[in-house]
Amino acid sequence: MKIATAIAVMALGGLIGKAEVEAASGTINFEEFVHGSEVSSSMGVAISGKNTIRNHRVVVAFDTNLSGTRDSDLEGPGWASGNIASSNPIMGKALIIQERLDDTPDGIQSLPDDEGGRPAGYIKFDFGTNLLSSIGWDIIDVEDSTNEATSVKFYDSMGSSVTKSWAQLEALQMSKTSGAISLGNNSINRFDPILASSELMLQDIKKVKFKFGGSMAIDNIKFEMIPDTAVPEPRTYLSMSLGLLLATSLRKRSLTAAE
Repeated sequence: MKIATAIAVMALGGLIGKAEVEAASGTINFEEFVHGSEVSSSMGVAISGKNTIRNHRVVVAFDTNLSGTRDSDLEGPGWASGNIASSNPIMGKALIIQERLDDTPDGIQSLPDDEGGRPAGYIKFDFGTNLLSSIGWDIIDVEDSTNEATSVKFYDSMGSSVTKSWAQLEALQMSKTSGAISLGNNSINRFDPILASSELMLQDIKKVKFKFGGSMAIDNIKFEMIPDTAVPEPRTYLSMSLGLLLATSLRKRSLTAAE
């Protein structure tokens, strides 16, 4: 019976360990949305934004696989340039700052189109209590780094923040797996994960704010959580509870048999 109890405890430990591993990383790819959907969260991450030219706060999903959209520069595959263009990735849905709003009651913009004015605005991701050790992303159709003046601001849980200009982001990317950034119409580029501690000098990453200098889309927000901050999913809590009940039951049986 002691062996059975030990097995139950080991199983429970395995469930907890598995929960931490599963919750420790992820990629937000917006595939749960339809073309034109207004987006406020994904995978439990709060998403907000603002079009600073037209003074509204609507960010929407854009299906890059479609043709004949309001912005052909966001359509692919068949990308014109970029550090991952050679692999011709199918990007699916990406996130944009909506240009003009229609009077839609259903939360779906009928003519999704990214804001082309400069600066377009910002999109912010808030990870709440799930603190990150790194974050990376893909970005579509950045034409000119000087004119578009894109930057990214990172916030940690201690109240500190750091802003990286486009030039600084490009410099960080130079030595990473996907290689140097290549800009232009219909370009597709990947920023490999940036490390909170060694590259940003932050305790962790709690929020990230992307300033869109002009027309562009963002996709595949790839993040790594600090394990101790990862919140298990509901099914994980259920598995842990069942494991505890099993261990308790076997322990009681062992004590009864000993009497």
